[in-house]
Order: sequence, then structure tokens, then C-alpha cells
Amino acid sequence: MSEEATSWGKPARSLSSKSVQAVLGTGVAEISTATKAVATGVASGTFSVDPSAVDSMIKKLRDMKDALGEIQRRKQQLTADTKLGGGYAQAISEINKQFGQSAISQITDIGKAIDSLIEQLEKSRTSYRNVDQAHADSLKHLNGKS
Repeated sequence: MSEEATSWGKPARSLSSKSVQAVLGTGVAEISTATKAVATGVASGTFSVDPSAVDSMIKKLRDMKDALGEIQRRKQQLTADTKLGGGYAQAISEINKQFGQSAISQITDIGKAIDSLIEQLEKSRTSYRNVDQAHADSLKHLNGKS
């Protein structure tokens, strides 16, 4: 690293993914955990959600994904090289660019996790309808109707 990209003679450090995660949170992990829980419940037949509740959840998730998409469209701003000067300012500019690149990566991963969760919620809605129909059919058979 050049002398300009140092701070008081110490090399500038790059951001670790843990540092970025500490700032951005663990959104991907939390959404993935929720997705797995929904998928497990749907697969075992122990989890189904009322269709209107699923519609509401999916709308909120799609709104969230749209907001993330807007941020992603502005990724040039997140990863821009800021002209702050040399030396320490240059190191700060580099850290800002690294953070922006990591943020874009996190946003992409969160978008994929949201898509997966939406898919599982839609399966839950189908499961609910199937269970509801099976109950209705059972009641028809009890009443002697076929």
C-alpha cells in the first residue's frame, strides 16, 4: 500500500464481512431461518396460513424488495470513489467503497431470501386451501352427500 493510503504510517485496513454485517444486520440469515421454518411446516402439513394473511405478508415482502431494488439501482452512489484528498482521507474513501460493495452484495442476498420466503408462503396458502377443502369434503361425506 502506498504511503498516501496509510494513517500515521500504519497500513489502512479493509473491512471484514463481520464489520459490514455488524452495521447491516443479519437480515439474510433471519429471512433464511424463517423460510426454512415455513418450508418445514408446509412440508409436514403442520403449517398453513389463511390466504388473506399470506396476501398481506407477500405484499409487505414485495414492498421491501422494491425498496431494496431502489437502493440497488443507486449502487453507483454506494460504491463511488469520493475525492476526499490523499493520505487518511484516501483510506476512508476506500473503506466507504468496500462498505458500499458489501452492502450491494447483502441487498442481493436479501432479495433472493425474500423471493424464497414468498415462494414458501405461497405454498402455505395452497396447503391451507387443500386442508380447508379436505375438511369440507369430510363434512359432505358425514352428511351422506358425495
